[in-house]
Amino acid sequence: MKNSAWTRAERERFRELRREHDVQAFLDAIPYSPGPTFRSPRQVLRDGIANCMEGALFAAAALEWLGHPPVIINLKAVRDDDHVIAVFRRKGRVGAIAKSNFSGLRWRSPVYATVRELALSYFDHFYNVDRELTMRGWTRPLDLRSRAFRDWRTRKADLDDLADHLDALPWTRAIDGSDRWLPRVDLRLYHAPINAASTIRLPTVDRAGAPSHFAPSASVPRPGATPADSLSPKAACAAGPSPGVRHARSASTRTRARGQCRESPGSCS
Repeated sequence: MKNSAWTRAERERFRELRREHDVQAFLDAIPYSPGPTFRSPRQVLRDGIANCMEGALFAAAALEWLGHPPVIINLKAVRDDDHVIAVFRRKGRVGAIAKSNFSGLRWRSPVYATVRELALSYFDHFYNVDRELTMRGWTRPLDLRSRAFRDWRTRKADLDDLADHLDALPWTRAIDGSDRWLPRVDLRLYHAPINAASTIRLPTVDRAGAPSHFAPSASVPRPGATPADSLSPKAACAAGPSPGVRHARSASTRTRARGQCRESPGSCS
């Protein structure tokens, strides 16, 4: 399926992403989409832009191209927005790829023994404008090879049905009972440059062919995309002075509003 679903031009784009961290570099290099959309990976390639859900779907498609099952997980939150990641295994260990302007909510190296370990590695980086730690659990992994979503890779229309299905999956709690005992996020972390994913220039592969951290193996053209190093925090969130952008998918707005960035600082992933 990984070959038959794509056009020749799309296959060439995927061939440029030779390793898992190349996929993360691609997502880091394109702007965050503030719109209420659920684009397919084909539409992400076409538009050169993605939000959290779209980034996870694109990463799942790219991981499938690399030989991994296309699997995503939703990290559940309270008083905040959920966050979606694509997961993969290498040598029996679990890693993840994600689209976010919070540096701590993106890549995870494949060093975690279980999905539980992987999911909990996001806990201390998942907070809202009030400095509350807001992650509360994670869903069962969703394998996108299910027949229910045959066209998730290339659909022209938004994937609202897939997003609804992800919302409804059983999930494991990270915390039992009250959360009042949780401390506030340390101010040094809260004021850290969490927009680094959208405001710094990504390194490149050196002439000798030795890749630096998160450097794409080859240049990845992005039609219509704004260079990552020219994005300001406001442009990244497109909704006011937010210090970062996560993916807005609150349970109270389970339709098209789930892809939209909220206006309050720190409320988006």
